Amino acid sequence: MIKKITIFVLIACSISSLAQETTELDQENLYEKELKTTSPSLLNQEIQESDREAPRENLKSLVELQKLAPFEDVAVIQKRFLPKTERFEFFPNIGFIANNAFFLSAYFQGRFGYAFSEKWAIEAIAAIFTDSKYKVTKDIEGKQVKTENLIIPESYYGLDIRWTPFYGKMGFFTDSIIPFDMYFSLGAGVTGTNENTNPFTIHAGTGQIYAIKKWMAFRWDLSMYYYTSETEVGIQTGQPKREDTFTDIQISIGMSFFFPEASYR
Repeated sequence: MIKKITIFVLIACSISSLAQETTELDQENLYEKELKTTSPSLLNQEIQESDREAPRENLKSLVELQKLAPFEDVAVIQKRFLPKTERFEFFPNIGFIANNAFFLSAYFQGRFGYAFSEKWAIEAIAAIFTDSKYKVTKDIEGKQVKTENLIIPESYYGLDIRWTPFYGKMGFFTDSIIPFDMYFSLGAGVTGTNENTNPFTIHAGTGQIYAIKKWMAFRWDLSMYYYTSETEVGIQTGQPKREDTFTDIQISIGMSFFFPEASYR
């Protein structure tokens, strides 16, 4: 009797398992059939509606970016914060010549430019220099060396073309984002020297502009000035002048002011 009951239970379990497998197979076939008959646009719309969530609150600081879930929220980087097209720029700055071994040559410089577009601008430069002697210069005085005959720039006037191909944003700790532009400049002018010469000068430079407001920015500049001038470099005083080439590397910092007021972006 027990053997018959066991055989009956096994037959019933087999029939139930076979029926369940048949039902699952029918459901899969029906699902695939629905996918084929459903249009892709309608299917995408249904998926987007099912994945849509309630709107999130606006982020108030960079720290809250870590709360964003991948592919659900996007932090958008906007266009340039500081527009320059058809605006004037005044850049008063101070700096020094970094590669003069005998004199500390500092200068006050003013640059006045006009931007035709966000990338291209023209800029006029005027600079006045002041110098003081290093200790090594004072030590060699009176040893048949005339330090006055070493070329020292006293002024510079020139005109540049400025190209700004790069712009971006950088984080200041976790408190704010600072927009900046990086530019390259090339131009020419005239350098007035302590030897009463005014050699033609080629100028090339690069720098960055960090926007503070739409009308004000912090700016640094690294420039090279190349010129040829007559000089009396030598041990013996009274030696005939000769032409020599000079390269001054100048570093400057200052604030840029833009006008008229930007009414766009």
